[in-house]
Amino acid sequence: GIERVTEKIIEAADNLKAIVFTGIDYKDFIPAWERATSKGIAIANVPDGPTQAVAEWSITAALAMNRSMFGLGRAGDKKFQTTKGLKNQHIGLIEYRRIGTTIARMVKIFEPASVSYFNRTRKQEIESDLGVQYKTIDDIFRQSDIVFLCVPKGVGKGFIGEGLLLLMKKDSLLINIIHSGVIDENALLKQLESGNIRAISDPPMTIDG
Repeated sequence: GIERVTEKIIEAADNLKAIVFTGIDYKDFIPAWERATSKGIAIANVPDGPTQAVAEWSITAALAMNRSMFGLGRAGDKKFQTTKGLKNQHIGLIEYRRIGTTIARMVKIFEPASVSYFNRTRKQEIESDLGVQYKTIDDIFRQSDIVFLCVPKGVGKGFIGEGLLLLMKKDSLLINIIHSGVIDENALLKQLESGNIRAISDPPMTIDG
């Protein structure tokens, strides 16, 4: 879930023996993990638990924003609009692990123009299997129509800064599917206000620019 296991919770849990997080980056949801460990509480995670669901959510977000589903729906303010799907789009993935790989598999059915990825370590063994290309992070942001940001919180606050955001194509989409904070919010706001980035979807919030 979205609950945070704080030190207050740990101190109140006299009989707690283990905390199991359904996901990868457990430290974000268990900020009191060090205190828990010091009390002998075991911590485990289930890395593959949310992979399929998160990948599906990511593709759904890309389709919804590309097709302007909210603007054209009953609650929207548009009566007619020509939209585009994922076909012939250049797809970029930042971090190519469980979720990134699953998105790459799913998105192929939509016949994109290309699927590229950036990862700290290149994964040549699966490039040919999925038909993906390895590129630098700058090239991903410069060439992609849709960028899926799959990085863990550990990359640090503001990992995606103004320099990378300025590289993005006009009307491109940036979808952050993991953690808030990894994007420089001030730099992002500038790009949204300028109209350069058409939309961004972020776990705690959705902004349509």
